[in-house]
Formats: sequence, C-alpha cells, structure tokens
Amino acid sequence: CEFSLSYDNGKTFHLIGRYSKTCPDAYYQWPVKIPSNVPSCTDKNKCLFVWTWTANILPQWYMNCADIRLTGVKGGKLPTKSIQIVDFKPNKMKVTAPGDGNKHTSSTGPSKKEITDNMNGNY
Repeated sequence: CEFSLSYDNGKTFHLIGRYSKTCPDAYYQWPVKIPSNVPSCTDKNKCLFVWTWTANILPQWYMNCADIRLTGVKGGKLPTKSIQIVDFKPNKMKVTAPGDGNKHTSSTGPSKKEITDNMNGNY
C-alpha cells in the first residue's frame, strides 16, 4: 500500500510512504510520516492525504482520500516519486477469496525495517 499527498485535488500524487506486505490490516499499525519540508497547503478541496492499495488475491485497486490542511515551510518541496497506478488486464483468474471455504492467513504486519524506512522517508 502507498501513502501520498496531493496539492491539486488528486491530479498528481507525491509518495510519502510505502508498505509491501499485506495492507490494510486492522491488527497492526502502519505509520507514515509527512515530510517536514513540504510546503503549506491550506486551500479547501485542494489538499489531500491519499491511501492506495492493491488487493493481494484479486485484481482490485483501491484509493481513499482525506481533505486536509498542512502548515509546511516556505519554499518547501514535495517528494518527486508518484504512486503506482494499477491497470489490470481483463482476464479470468482462478482466485479464492475470504468466505469461500478455503483457508486464508492474515498479515504478519509491517517489518521493523519498513517502519523505519517509512518514518525516515526511504520508500
């Protein structure tokens, strides 16, 4: 899953965190730090905190956004990496899903390295 900021109401995205293990997972914390050197963004319906993730067993991609206000620094810089946009090819897949009678395992949560990397801007 990936976390990003948008300063133009979702036209562009600036990556601020990424986790490669199963995400989301309500049993674990997935910390993300907004970089301290981003510019301010205080316009209503313009500044978004964005969370995207790709399902691990189905060809599905999800996005959730929150309208936010950020007090940043004058002349601040947004991260240059963008989020990964997923375009699934139309095909029939033999997948199983929770509730289908097959056994599924839950996530082990984020690794300490992933947490440290995300909290230090290394994604």
